[in-house]
Amino acid sequence: MRQSGHRSSASGGPFVAAAEAMLAPEFEPLPIPADAVVDSRIGARGPAVLALEDGTVFHGVAFGAPTSGGGDLVANTGSTGYQEICTDPSYAGQVVLMTYPLIGNYGRIAFDDQSGSQRVVIGAPGEMDAAAAVDAARRVTCWEDQDFVGQVSVFEAHEIGPHDGPLVSVVDYGLKENIVRQLLERGARVRVLPHTVEPGAALAPDVRGLVLSPGPGDPARLDGPVRLAQAAIEDGRPLLGICLGHQIIGRAAGASTRRLRFGHHGANHPVKDLDTGRVLVTAQNHEVEVVGETLPPASGFAVSQRNLNDGSVEGLRHVSKPIESVQYHPEGSPGPLDALDVFDRFMARVAGA
Repeated sequence: MRQSGHRSSASGGPFVAAAEAMLAPEFEPLPIPADAVVDSRIGARGPAVLALEDGTVFHGVAFGAPTSGGGDLVANTGSTGYQEICTDPSYAGQVVLMTYPLIGNYGRIAFDDQSGSQRVVIGAPGEMDAAAAVDAARRVTCWEDQDFVGQVSVFEAHEIGPHDGPLVSVVDYGLKENIVRQLLERGARVRVLPHTVEPGAALAPDVRGLVLSPGPGDPARLDGPVRLAQAAIEDGRPLLGICLGHQIIGRAAGASTRRLRFGHHGANHPVKDLDTGRVLVTAQNHEVEVVGETLPPASGFAVSQRNLNDGSVEGLRHVSKPIESVQYHPEGSPGPLDALDVFDRFMARVAGA
């Protein structure tokens, strides 16, 4: 179990090895030598505990940063892409548990669901007071109450790409570099803008299209970005929202959002396009969904894609304007690559604008 260590992390934390001892919560750690758990080339930092707010405590061996860290515990089911996950700003405020290699070995029974995400703390090496760790987990600021976008966005605008390419503005709410790469590969010149950008700057006369990036946190906190999306919808230029950007567009269209009982974190989520019937395998990382039934009929938007696991909304399209949003990550690296045509469609709209 580990916590993201990129700029997106709320606080740096050690990696805690999933040793056999961790399978025995609330019991004394088994006398397993540290070098049997952590490769000696990496080096163990000593015993540590992982505590959940419900009082569950796991013993383990720490390695990595010699400090503690906490956040919302989320599970990612991807068997690849760990480097992207560790550096993805969308994971700000979360502690990531990678389920591989068990993913795919057994099914899922909805009846067994017991709760949603919990706050968790990984203690610093040698801090073994279980009661204190549980208390610290309960004092972690709730995910919904934190402004993560302000922690991960750029501060100043900058441009990348060929001077003769159509200019696309990308608002950075937690931008992943691969989104910029996908736009550059399709001939765009990209202007990266901070999350505080005003509509007039984001929709400057030389801008041919606008992208609202993924990012961490609850869209219900983001009144400024929602106002920007409303202005972009009214403007009518090509608009693409990805993940958090999709949720912002949904709220700008008049829909509500809500936190999922279990967030979607993995590289194997099936999504069906309702217009074409095509099923995509997608990479996902989000805690919130747009509530499809709250989308006002007069908004001009319709639900375009749904998750085949739980039926949640995965995409929106405007019926008459060149506007689309997707909940998943079409730019996912190393994959899956099923949804890259999201960028093809967007750039085709930009070319025709």
